[in-house]
Amino acid sequence: SDSRQNRSILRLLIGMMLILTVVVLLGDRHWTLELFTHYRPHLASFSLLLATACVVRERYVGGFIALGLAVFHALVLAVHWVPHNDAVAGIADDLSSVTRVVSINVSEDNSQFNLIAALIDREQPALVGLTEITPDHIENLRSVTASYHVATNTETPGFGVGLLSRYPITDVYAIDFAGHPYPALIASLDIAGKPVNVIVLHPPPPLSANGAKAQSDQFAGLKEFSLNVDGEIIVMGDFNSTPWSPKFRRLLAGSQLRNANIGFPYSPTWPVGAGFLGLPIDHCLVSPGISVKQFRRGARTGSDHLPVIADLILR
Repeated sequence: SDSRQNRSILRLLIGMMLILTVVVLLGDRHWTLELFTHYRPHLASFSLLLATACVVRERYVGGFIALGLAVFHALVLAVHWVPHNDAVAGIADDLSSVTRVVSINVSEDNSQFNLIAALIDREQPALVGLTEITPDHIENLRSVTASYHVATNTETPGFGVGLLSRYPITDVYAIDFAGHPYPALIASLDIAGKPVNVIVLHPPPPLSANGAKAQSDQFAGLKEFSLNVDGEIIVMGDFNSTPWSPKFRRLLAGSQLRNANIGFPYSPTWPVGAGFLGLPIDHCLVSPGISVKQFRRGARTGSDHLPVIADLILR
């Protein structure tokens, strides 16, 4: 009967969700398994729909299991509701104390330079981290970059990185963490008399064993750098990783860096147009001496990524 067939379909779907949950729990064991960890909000949403379907069909045990799976996977989003303003509460809304940073994956083949320029003109950031930047982008953005100090490294096609800074850059260099050809840009700045290290990086996507290892090694190199450098740290870029992947968690664990999106709305950035179904893979990380006043996504720039914008306060 249709009723029996529906019950069989529900059991099959619950079984699939249980298997996928086990795969997520084993995500640290192999790069192919880790790929599933990036989709926990999606698994939460599907589990909730499945729980609803079970209740409608009066399959309450199945509904209880599916609801439990939904809660488990949704827990990764709980950080967006934690208090974030403990260090900002006593600071008046003085815009002169705010350093606005923007991270943009411009997309290597993006020729809509007007949209990139319009975003920067509208937001007036003090710092702009650029990934997938090319010499052509820099050339066509001269009207914007004229008011910034500019540093770039475009040695690896598709993985060019750049920094635009209102503050003088006292030192800048590119570093290939662990010898992989994906250089990160590291700049030393003086912001309000305080030394600040700004890092722009773009690890490869973990879609192969080599890509996953290079990403892991770059995260490990960033973590080591954060533990051995003087001054505050701001990290921007397309990490090709969600915050709940094992690699990202290891990066933050004990590194003193924290995700600037904590305490602010969930902000998927890729692919453009996917809404809640997108993935938050563009990030800003900050060290303990920096408070986050605001975090949000920016307008489209012609890329397949949305930019992220953070208003920071150096304490």
